[in-house]
Amino acid sequence: AGSSPLRFPFAVAAMKPRLIALVPALLAAPAVWAESTDPIMKVLELMAGMQEKLIKQGETSQKTYWEFSKWCKDRSRDLHHEIKVGKGQVANLKATIEEQADVITSAETKIGEVSAQLSTGEADIKAMTLLRKKEVEDYTAQERDLTDTIDMVQRSIAILQREM
Repeated sequence: AGSSPLRFPFAVAAMKPRLIALVPALLAAPAVWAESTDPIMKVLELMAGMQEKLIKQGETSQKTYWEFSKWCKDRSRDLHHEIKVGKGQVANLKATIEEQADVITSAETKIGEVSAQLSTGEADIKAMTLLRKKEVEDYTAQERDLTDTIDMVQRSIAILQREM
């Protein structure tokens, strides 16, 4: 399909054999005809000139067509390659997105675990703070009792020493 040449609307290729066959036949007419039919010879000369111009135009148009056709093929090949590369990049990016989605899920799980540990730690700190507060109160009360007891013992010793 791509190797067959396209025909132009004015069908240069189809007209060329007919014109080529017509011109020599008319030019081969006897010299007698040439003398008596000068206007006809002039018409034949004009037709031969037109034939040459038409053939040159056809060749120029054909060359332009082939150049454009080559450019279209090259552009099509380039675009197909770009599309193929683009699809490959899309596939790679989708794979990366899936991998990163797994990383995000893993990170969210880890965040949940650390958050639970943090909550447990905060609850432990709160419980320890309350325990320390109670222990301080107990210590203070015991210290007061012991201080009072020591004072009593010291007074008792002082009284006993005076009486003795």
